[in-house]
Amino acid sequence: MEFGKLKDISTVDFKIPTDHYRNREVLSTGRNDGKGEIYFGCPSWTSKDWLGKLYPSKLKSAEFFENYTKHFSTIEFNSSHYALPSKSQVEKWVNESPTQFTFCPKVPQEISHWKRLDRVGVQLDTFMQTVAGFEKHLGCSFLQLPPDFGVESLSMLDSFLDRIPDQYPLSIEFRDPSWFEKNEAFEYITKRMEEKKLPMCLTDVAGRRDVLHMRLTSPIVAVRFVGNQLHDTDYVRMRAWAQRIAEWRAQGLEKIFFFLHQPEDRLCPETAVYFVECINDTCGVNLPIPKLYQSGIQTSLF
Repeated sequence: MEFGKLKDISTVDFKIPTDHYRNREVLSTGRNDGKGEIYFGCPSWTSKDWLGKLYPSKLKSAEFFENYTKHFSTIEFNSSHYALPSKSQVEKWVNESPTQFTFCPKVPQEISHWKRLDRVGVQLDTFMQTVAGFEKHLGCSFLQLPPDFGVESLSMLDSFLDRIPDQYPLSIEFRDPSWFEKNEAFEYITKRMEEKKLPMCLTDVAGRRDVLHMRLTSPIVAVRFVGNQLHDTDYVRMRAWAQRIAEWRAQGLEKIFFFLHQPEDRLCPETAVYFVECINDTCGVNLPIPKLYQSGIQTSLF
């Protein structure tokens, strides 16, 4: 993930910002038992660097997906951004998925980047029909706005939201700095999302701390965590996220989809191990910890 990547992170303040003032009220519309579901995963299941580490060393690529689902509960399904899978392929993945496994498909680039949400009714319907094939395995799909899609396009995004059914599991990731510089536009569009109960997608990345705006718009949220090759700050940040998630669950969080990125995919398994240990320790849950065959990196909390 190149967005927000920095060569030097020595001056970055990685502290998670305080919650938006609307968050507590938004979360109060969710669960009242403090047991919000926590899903975690990576942006891909195809890394050959995981052979002998997360996957058996001689595993065939056709078996990667099945093995991935043994360790993770969701997938940031980026491939749908470039081409939608066929109905038969979706059915195959669904049949191979454990009961609790979810897919979080990315909206096609034709909709978000090429046509920039303008006159995309046909394409949007096709996307929603395709991902509906995941049935109970559909997690939280997400719309990644282009990095130059700013407040000048507010009316286009506003009209686009009219096409999305209320409470549809489509989260939105804002990237253009103008959303955070001109607060009125951001407050307006996020209030619209809140009214429709559409989830938010937050990104925690070194070079763009503004996109970690901490505005929740429904009791469901997606977080894209971008590490720095397991630098010490990665561990600090994961502990902080575990604490924030615990607080959100106590306030009514229903579901969180937490995606673990690293500059090199080979480090995602170690990142996941530490994150799940933090979650289990802080939230008092017992999520299955990914099992590594070998790793040269210390990941344990203890």
